[in-house]
This record gives sequence, structure tokens and C-alpha cells, in this order.
Amino acid sequence: MFFFKVKYFFLVSFLITQFSPYSAVSQLQKMVFVKKIGLHEGLSSVNVKKIIKDTKGFIWIATQDGLNKYDGKKIVSYGKETKGISLSNVDIWDMQLDTINNHLWILEYDALDCIDVVNQKTIKKYNSDFFSPLVGDNVWLKQMALIGDEIWIGTNSATIILNTKTNAISQLNSYSKSKRFEKSINSIESLFYENANCIWLMSPFEGITTINPINKSVINQYGFSDSAAITIKPNNNNRAFYSVKKINTNEHLCATTSGLITVYTDGKGQLDFNKGYKGFFFRETIKSVDYKNNKLLIATANGLYSIYNNKKIAFFDATSREYGDWFENITNVNEDESIIYIASQKGLGIITSKPWLEKFTKSLDNKRFEHTYFQHPVNDSVIFISTPNEFIKFNTSNLRAYSIAEGKPFYFSFLLDDSSLLVSSNNQFYIYKENRLLPVQNAYPELNKISSEAFNSMQRVNKDEYVLGSESQKGIYIWNKKTKTCLNISTESKSPRLLTNIVNYVFVNENKEIIVLSDNYVSRVNSTTGQVTNIQYKDALGKTYTFYFDLIEGKDFYAITVYGQGVLLTDKNFRIKKTYALKDGLTNLGVYKLFNYNDSIIYVTTNNGFAGINLKTGNLRMFFESDGLHSNSFEEGSGTIYKDKIFAGGNNGFTIIRPSELKLNSTPPKLYISRCFIETKKMLIDSSALELTKMGIPNDVLQTTIYFSAINWSNPDQIKFAWRVKERNNEWSNIGIQNFITLIGLSPGTYHIQVKAANEDGVWSEPKELVLEFLPKWYQTWLFKLLVFLATASIIYAFYRYRIRQIEKQHAIRKNIATDLHDDLGSTLNSVKVFTNLAISGVKQEESLQQVKDNLTEATMSLRDMIWVLDDSLDTVDELVTRLKQFAFPITAASSMELVISAGSDVNSRNLTKEEKRNLFLICKEAINNSIKYSGATQITIAIIPAGKKIQIIVSDNGKGFDEATVKKGYGLKNMQYRAGQIHYKLEVNSTSGTVIKIIPG
Repeated sequence: MFFFKVKYFFLVSFLITQFSPYSAVSQLQKMVFVKKIGLHEGLSSVNVKKIIKDTKGFIWIATQDGLNKYDGKKIVSYGKETKGISLSNVDIWDMQLDTINNHLWILEYDALDCIDVVNQKTIKKYNSDFFSPLVGDNVWLKQMALIGDEIWIGTNSATIILNTKTNAISQLNSYSKSKRFEKSINSIESLFYENANCIWLMSPFEGITTINPINKSVINQYGFSDSAAITIKPNNNNRAFYSVKKINTNEHLCATTSGLITVYTDGKGQLDFNKGYKGFFFRETIKSVDYKNNKLLIATANGLYSIYNNKKIAFFDATSREYGDWFENITNVNEDESIIYIASQKGLGIITSKPWLEKFTKSLDNKRFEHTYFQHPVNDSVIFISTPNEFIKFNTSNLRAYSIAEGKPFYFSFLLDDSSLLVSSNNQFYIYKENRLLPVQNAYPELNKISSEAFNSMQRVNKDEYVLGSESQKGIYIWNKKTKTCLNISTESKSPRLLTNIVNYVFVNENKEIIVLSDNYVSRVNSTTGQVTNIQYKDALGKTYTFYFDLIEGKDFYAITVYGQGVLLTDKNFRIKKTYALKDGLTNLGVYKLFNYNDSIIYVTTNNGFAGINLKTGNLRMFFESDGLHSNSFEEGSGTIYKDKIFAGGNNGFTIIRPSELKLNSTPPKLYISRCFIETKKMLIDSSALELTKMGIPNDVLQTTIYFSAINWSNPDQIKFAWRVKERNNEWSNIGIQNFITLIGLSPGTYHIQVKAANEDGVWSEPKELVLEFLPKWYQTWLFKLLVFLATASIIYAFYRYRIRQIEKQHAIRKNIATDLHDDLGSTLNSVKVFTNLAISGVKQEESLQQVKDNLTEATMSLRDMIWVLDDSLDTVDELVTRLKQFAFPITAASSMELVISAGSDVNSRNLTKEEKRNLFLICKEAINNSIKYSGATQITIAIIPAGKKIQIIVSDNGKGFDEATVKKGYGLKNMQYRAGQIHYKLEVNSTSGTVIKIIPG
């Protein structure tokens, strides 16, 4: 798709008095420039049937191959399979807009569709199957009229009436009023809804029938032979009528194959006919008529015309190879807000009225101005033009061009006070007389010595003295007509003397000082004293400016163009006050000619556009080909002012600019958020509703693209956009002409996206806002975050409780150890103390010492047991077995008892908690001691086997056993049961034959 700007320029208006039968009044000719929209620009077909502008400002284009929507920059095409708006068929014959509901009715040759232009979707479809039961399979729908809830459709066989509320369809009954019209009109090609009392049905064979739309009765019928004013003949396509346009309540214009007919009505269906309109007559076919603001626009088989203020204007298409050929294919034309929209069999054409400029690319006789080196106007209508190979006299009144000389380029011309025109080619200096160029020495012999030189500029110094700038690198020449002298000032001169012979331009200021612009210097030559002052400007880095091309003088300033640097604004002493460059809005630093408008605006030609610098505000505005210029590229010396007009040219012709007519466009663009395109991992979501204000974005979104449309038909190519996200940054981000933004990586939340648009003069629209709600992923929801918080808190709390339990266990172990130390080791040491005292006193000394020894041995063993329990590296079943062996083997051997301890490999490596290790060891130790002391057994067996994730210990002996009822009351067994309970084990005792103690998980 390509974006386009309409160019419409009134380039000529000359008066021709006509005495032919076609017109009894004056006729003007007007060359216009048509912006043409075709296949290359995205149009579905160049055969355009009709164009309609909707209430939002968009243009809808009906073609032979689909429907198109145009906003001045981009075309969107719709067909059978397009998303949102889809058609039953693509060959469209008519369109009608329901402005109340914003519904666009599309009539295809065999179907009818209804489109919601705001929500951008098809809401109703009536295909051929809907119509065929009433009118058969060969129905051919041609044109329609909207009348309230009814749509009247003219076909090739009948008139169909569709009620859009009930979807009921009916055929208009035979409406013959007399024998002459007994046969019903069997082909209705055009309908016109006049008012609530009357609708016109037009047939190429029968004429016009007026119908009452309420009771469907015939009011009157008018055949082709009823009046001399309606002698209409069908054409080869069996067509007689094209369209009807209401001028006022009782006056209508009818476009027919036999010319323009004025139809007068009484408002109730009675018609009267008159050929022509206000004295203007057309014999050729009229394709379309439009009437607004007392201006009539007429499209004929031969061209496009306008009738306004009792003048007939013939339009010429300056963009066609031959004038008028594009206009000969018009099917529909209308004008809206000074813009003419043309439906043609060659595409869509748009003509924009811009009275502030006129563009010339060729003459009426098709002489093309492919490139212009200069333009020299000599009066209001005659201008001399130089192209690369020709010197031309061009008349802007009749658009005729006359070749004066060919074969070489001409660089410059100058008009003397006596109306003599001096002209310089690349190798010859001429004077123009009697429509031909003669050697300049024929009129001024003193110029013979420079007759073969080329010149690029000339200025008058005083009454008889002129200065010429040499293009041949020979400095400047001072020519005095009165004294008939020609003095050269160059690097070879003694006084005055220039520093270079290269001259780009000469200028004479209000003090009669000659200013010479060269590649490196601005030289000021005092014409009285001959003193030369050379100025060399430098940039901020000290680099010398080069290529000074033009200079203008204002009341208190000079302006100089410096190629590659921009525009220098200086004071009257040539001191720089301001430099205008890219940072100030220039689109190109290739600057050429300068024009001063009222000391308030400086206009500049460049290699990319025409610039206007407002000296009061400092604002800089650029104009381009899209504004109506001949081209964006200008020529170095192509620019002059004549009266209130600026003449500037280059590639593809030249432009006349009227600064006084250049008005600020104070109307901001109509802005719409036209589309929201969402790309997710699984699908694409596309919304094109114009009034979309809020949208949810899925949580698997990859990117979101928002498109905007801004309607500004006066200059759509220079619409600029800015946007912001209120939640992110309050500053606006300018994106130029880009009409979309892409959002990636926004976190979940609600965002207010705001967009605004500015026209070519920087007038901004009110912002449009779209609220986007980016939905969170499952792990970004508040519920998930709450669960994560609770889980984290629970884990922390569990860890906290675990640590507390571990500490409590440690405290319990320490307490138990302390208790053991106090109860066991403390009592043992106390016994040692007692027996030691006895030994010292001599009482049973030997026995007391032996008792001391035994007690110390027992204390040592208890202390080792406690150290073993506290050792972290010994917390396995295997270490428990080892410790049991270290304890039990010595004492069982001393008691002549056999000890067997068994533990399978599947339990040896299992870890035990300190509490388990301590209590299991002490239980086993107590059981072994009891067997040794009381059982009288010869063998003790300890078996350790797995019990789920824990272990089971069985301690048994082959002794005499005991009475469980008596022993259970003992301290030792209760202590064993208590220790088992502490580690969540339980103790089972069986003492029938021998004793078996099982320590099993509880």
C-alpha cells in the first residue's frame, strides 16, 4: 500500500468567447493536477463505479473487483474472504450511505450487503438465493435508493422493494397508467428519491415513471417523445440515464446520453423538462453531475466541466499524456470542501483546490518542461522559460508555449528598463527581439567582448550601470550603458580586485554596494570607491563555509544560502545572528534561492522541498510535491519574484507561489484509532472498530500493534502523530508520519494509550484514548502471588517450627544427659567418695578400694556412652551395633555368657537421630544387664531388622524368665518403656521360656 496526496492547482484561466450552439456564455479553461489512485496504490480495480464519503471522513470506493476504504494515505480493500467486512460478490454497481445508522449498503450485480462503517464489519447479506425466488436466476441488480426502512432496487427485469426491518421482499406491480404504458418497465437502470411523495424510476426504453413510495402507485409517466426536451436515445449499452442531482426544492439536473436536462417538479411527481442549464448546452453524453454552493460540476464523455458565476470552465488534466484522456472515462464525480473526487474507469482521481500556488509541467500543446533553469515573467501572463535544450516563451493565459531557440541550455535572463531582454546561454550572450534571439553586440557593441561568455546573474547598480556575474569564471563585469563601457573585475584587476573569479551570484544592496557570492567568500565591492571587503564565514569547529548561492536584503537583516550548511541570517554588518539548518526543520541542506516576503517570512528552495522561515516566530514549515509543487527538487538559479508571486523551478517544471494566499490550516485532522492487532502464541486477534475505547489483551500476547487514521484531505501526506502511555510517561513521543505503534513487553495492568495528530501547519487534534488491559499469566495473578506468599510463609514457619523442635530435642537430650550425669555419674562418684573415705579411715580398706575401682570403671563407661551419643559421625545402625558390642562382650564374657548380635546389610547404613541412638542403646544396655543379673541364661541374642523406614530390635536370652505381673512394677522395665516412648517406639516383653524384648516402631 502506498500513501498519497492530492494535487490540485488552478494553473490557467483565459477567457474565450464562444458563439457555437454549445454555449451562449463565456468559457474558461483550467488546467488541474489529478492525484490518481490505481492498482499500484492498492486499489482493487481501476474500474471505479462510485465513491462515497462517510460521516467519519473516509472515502469508500466501489469497483469492479471489490470495495475499498481510503483515508488519504492508505487503501484497505475488501472482498469475499476479507476479515470483518466481507462481500457476497465483488462486482459492485451501486452504493448508498445511511447516515443515521452509519450503514453503507453495497449493491453487487446479484447481491446486496450492509456494512457498519464504524465497527468495520458486514452486518447483513442478501445473496442471489434471496432474490431468485422473486425474480429468477438471471436477476441483474443495477441501482438502488434508500427510502426509510425500504430499499428500492432497479434490475434488468423489475423493481424490487426490500424491507430492511422485516427482510420481506416484494416486486413493484405493473404500474401502467394508460395503454401506451401497458407494458411494465422491464429494465430500471437508475432511481432517484425526490421526497416522501415521489421516487423516479428511469428506464433506457420507456423513459421516466414517477411513483408514490407510500402506496406504490403511479403518479405519471414520461416517454422520450413526450417533449422536445427529452429526446433521449439509449447508447450501445442500452443506457439512457446516469444520475440526477437536486439543485433546489423544485429544480433537478439529469445526466443523460443526450446531454444535460433540467427537470422542474411540483414536489408531487409532475415533471417538466428543459434542455441545458442556464444557457449552457451539451450534446455529448453526461456521465455525472454534482451541485454544491452554486457550483455545478459536470462529467461528460469528452471531459470535466464546471459552471460557476455564469461561466463554463473546461478542465484539463495536466498529469495525462494527452489532455483530457483521463477525464473521458469518468463514471461519477462530486465535490466536497473544495476537493473534487472522480470515479473513473482508470481509477480514483482527487483534485484539491490550492489557490496559493500554480504548478506547470507542460503546455497545452503537450510541450513538457522536464527541467527549468530559470523563469522570467515579463507581465501577468507571459513568462520566459529555459529548459536544458530550449528557450521558451510561455503564455499562462492560454497555456501555449512557443520555442524561441533550441539545442542548448540557457542559464539566465534580465529585463532592461527599455524592455529589452538579455539572455545568456552556456556560450552566448543574446538580446531578445521580435520573438528571436540576436547576438547582444547587435544592440550593444560594447558587450562584444563578453558576447561568448555565460552569465548567471545581473543587477542594476544605478540608472545606467549594471553588474553581471560570470558563469565562465571570469569574475564580474560593470556595464555602463551611457558611457558604453564594460569593466571586468577579477583576480587580475588592480583595484578593485577579487580573491576568486568564481561567481555564483551578484547582488546590489540599498546602499549601491555590490555583493559578490563565490565558493569561499562574500565580497563587498564599494561601487564608488572600489574598496573590496572579503568575508569568510566559519562553523563552530572553525571549518570555512563554502558555496554561497543567494542573498536577500531585509530592513534589518541579510539572508544568505550556504550549500551544505543552511541559511545564514545576519545583521546589516554581516554578523551572523542565526543559522537555519536541519535542527530547525530544514529537510535538506542543499539550499538555493531566497525570497523575502514582507520582512516577516523568508522562503527558500532546496534539494528536498520549499521552506518558509517565519522570522517573527522562528517556525519553519516545509512544502513538498504532495502540497502541489512541481517537484521536491529545485534548480540553483531558478527563482525570481514578480509582483506578489514567487517563480521557482527545477525538475519537472516550475511553480508559481502566492505567499499572500498561503493561509494557515487551522482545522486539526479527524483522528481515529482504526485498528488493534494482537499477536499471541496461539492466534491473531484483529479489531478494526473506529470507536474502540477498551480492549483486553490475552496473557500470552507477543506484541500489540495499534493503528490510527487521521483525515486531512488538504494534505494527508504531512499528517504527523504523537503518542504516550499515561501510566509510563506524561511526555508525548513524536513518531512523524508513522501511523502505528507497537507495544511489546508491557507487564500486566491497565494502560491508557493516547494518540494525537497534527496537520501540515502543526495544528494538533484532541487526543484519542484506548484503554488496554493486559491480562496476567497464571503466575502473575494476585491469587497465585497470595498462594506463593502463604506457601513461603508456611515453609518459613515450618522451618522455624522444625528448628524449634530440633532445639527442643537438643535441649531434651542435654537435659537427659544432665539427668544421667546427675543420677548415674553423680551417684557413682558420690559412692567413690564414700568408699574412699572408708579406705582412708581404715575401715574395710581393701574392700572399699575395690569398690572405688569398680565405681570408677562404671563411671568411665557411662561417660563414654554419653560421648558416643553426642558424636554426629556415629549416627548409624552400624555404629550402634559396634557400641553394643564394645559394651556387652566384656561383661557377658566375664559372666560366661555367649552374646550374638546380628544386623543385616540393609539396615547397617540407616541413620539414627541422636535421641533414637541414645535411647535404643540404653534400652538394649538395660536389657543386657537384666539378663546378666537375673536370667541365669547362657546366651543373649540381639537381632536388628528393618521395620519400614525404621528398625526393630529384638533382645532375647535362654534364661529362666520372670513373672511379668511382678516385674512390670519394677523401675528398670518402666524406664525402658519410657525411653521407647520418647522416640516413638514401643516395648513388647514376653517371658515364658527365656525372655524376649522387642523394641518396635510405635
